[in-house]
Amino acid sequence: EVLPENMVVIVLSSSGETPEIISEVKNFIKFNIPIICITSSEESTLAKLSDLTISYYFRQQRKDSVFDMASQIPAIHIIEKLANKLKR
Repeated sequence: EVLPENMVVIVLSSSGETPEIISEVKNFIKFNIPIICITSSEESTLAKLSDLTISYYFRQQRKDSVFDMASQIPAIHIIEKLANKLKR
């Protein structure tokens, strides 16, 4: 499969430890695609795999130790700021 040049992957994860996300990121790394992660944990597995980590603080709110009820609003705000900066 041919991937576009200048491709970058932006990954959102509150914990930075979601197994499915980590697996997909590892696949992109195999193709030397830069990874930018937006997470609330700078020490997470995802952050360590990423080329650039943009972190924010948000208290995790787990239900049944599986579902993270933490809001992604901080991450969306960061993406909007990046998009606005890039379109100038």
